[in-house]
Amino acid sequence: MRERALVVLALALAVDAGFGSGTAEPSGAGRRLDLVRQVGGEFRTLAATGSTAFVGVGSRLVALAVSPDGQLAKVGGLDLPVDEIIDLAATDGRLVAIGDPLGDGPDDLDLLFLVDVADPAAPSVASTVAIDHDSFFVATAGDRVVGAGGGADTGPSLRAFLVSDRGVLVPTGTLEANAFRAVAIVGDHAYVPEVDGRADQGAGLAVVDLGRGMRLERLELPGLAGAETVRISVDGSRALVTSGEPGMPEGTVLVDLQVPDRPAVLGRSASLGASAVLAGDYVLALLEDTFVVLDADQLGQPGFVAELEAGADFRDCPDRLSVAASTGGTFVALCEGVVAIDVRQLEAPVPAGTWYGLGRSGEIPALRRLGGVGDVDAASTLVAGAPTNRIVLLSDGLKAPAVIAAPVGGCGFWSTQVALGDGLLFRADDSSTPACVEVFDLRSPDAPVRLGAVENLPLAKSLSASGRRAVAVMQNPGHLDLPGLAAEGLGVIEVDAAGVVRLGAHLPLAEEIADAVLVGSMAVVGLEEGTVRVYDVDAATPSLLGSIDITGSLRDVDFDGLTAAVAGSNGVSVIDLTDRTRPLVTGRPEARRADRLALRDGRLYTASGRTLRVFDVSDPSQPRELASASIPDFPEAIAVAGDRVWLAGWQTGLVELRLALVDPLRAFLPLASR
Repeated sequence: MRERALVVLALALAVDAGFGSGTAEPSGAGRRLDLVRQVGGEFRTLAATGSTAFVGVGSRLVALAVSPDGQLAKVGGLDLPVDEIIDLAATDGRLVAIGDPLGDGPDDLDLLFLVDVADPAAPSVASTVAIDHDSFFVATAGDRVVGAGGGADTGPSLRAFLVSDRGVLVPTGTLEANAFRAVAIVGDHAYVPEVDGRADQGAGLAVVDLGRGMRLERLELPGLAGAETVRISVDGSRALVTSGEPGMPEGTVLVDLQVPDRPAVLGRSASLGASAVLAGDYVLALLEDTFVVLDADQLGQPGFVAELEAGADFRDCPDRLSVAASTGGTFVALCEGVVAIDVRQLEAPVPAGTWYGLGRSGEIPALRRLGGVGDVDAASTLVAGAPTNRIVLLSDGLKAPAVIAAPVGGCGFWSTQVALGDGLLFRADDSSTPACVEVFDLRSPDAPVRLGAVENLPLAKSLSASGRRAVAVMQNPGHLDLPGLAAEGLGVIEVDAAGVVRLGAHLPLAEEIADAVLVGSMAVVGLEEGTVRVYDVDAATPSLLGSIDITGSLRDVDFDGLTAAVAGSNGVSVIDLTDRTRPLVTGRPEARRADRLALRDGRLYTASGRTLRVFDVSDPSQPRELASASIPDFPEAIAVAGDRVWLAGWQTGLVELRLALVDPLRAFLPLASR
């Protein structure tokens, strides 16, 4: 009797949680969304300890082994339940991380994680605590941990913790502070650069006694006033405080910490930015694409101990630097990827390893850091993503993911729109006007061939392909009047049997188009004002077949079979297009605002904020929610192939999810049979 009751309870819980089956689902089954892999994502923070460097890639913590000669190799990783890892700090065998929580609720607090990294190949979370909103910085030393944040509700503050013998974070106090940009710990003291980014406000280095929870002293640092970015690194009894831009008067300061509560200035420099770190008696820094070594005792004096043209890998580096000292000396920076310089001989530094990691997918040859992704499309087992300056192709059928780099003199720098047709890939650039759409032959996906491009187009706001053509939503936000520039509206890019690419049908439209999807000769167009139109694009000038008004503004459109779906400010509407001249709304499965959607095989996938939901809409008048999951970014696009769901995002890159079948009876039988 008890076993039977448990099974009945399991079924009730599964249905109550919103995982009940829709009309097209197997009886008694539910669905859930499982993370398969993350490809790319924003590299935001870096920390090193011993012979290991750790980098936050979106929501994933990646461990990189640093060899004595500076070579980098991925050895482990850990997914944290956050939207994005904001900051990292590391000490012997321990790492602390701050991240934005999953979801987008107003009451969601940032999370502070204590991670055991004694075995870098298998890092594990030892303790988690919720701290203030807008917590940006973290530091650790010995058994001390400090989380620092902007405190949207409470004002800037420091949250201090001790690590217990059992490896648990134990709060020891909260201390209000002035506006700050960083924090460091030496012994029982925290050092906090207080700079609010306004030149008319003072700047200084505050000293906090963590044991007594008291603010002790403030060293005035007028040269940092007005800095937007400030960082602090410590080594022994000295600290280096750096400002965001080279050339700021006295913007880099070396501070003596021998008397913890009475810091003193040892030297100043105006030649360095925030991309500098203290390493023993030396300062290691990046100046644009040049790596320099300075004698810390000679800070502010002309000349360098060593200077190295580090090359393109070191351009556009954020202020996230570290030193993996126990390897014998390796400088590690976060730039296009994670890059390293062997500094065992400081007078003769040598470029060493580079890691352009791509989450769980491994490394992709010839691809620099994938970073954010602006669009994604899927067809069968082939997935195409559109990050900056390249297209990445992923397929279970390829030995390794293939990469298409934007050709020199081709379609510009950005690849923010991508669409897959019949053996073809369409890529749109929208970095500037005029823009273009180029086409690649994918008959051999691991060796794609560029066929050609249609140029002199307005920006391509969206792109959808079917067969051997694609429809582009063309927008001219600057209303530029350039010779030969195509008009705003709808453009059809065609590829003939000989592989010639040309602009076919063209429909100028004055209204703002939110999105368009192409299926065969029919284009379903959603206008931002709330109207859905159906066009026949076979003729040189597309002809209007039918239209229907939808309440609210529209954001996204998709089409499958004889059914369309549109997302907007008033949720999602499902439209029957059996009679294309008279579109008919047959269901509204989602009343909440939806920004992105996909429609495949009777299932509707919607993204509202940071929540992805899946509905069974095989009967649109009776939609049923099958599954939902928090997702780590606001998606730019959704693509579906079989049971796989792909999300494109600027923070997380490409995220692959699997819609898995859940049988509540099987899931709970082991429990019921005890």
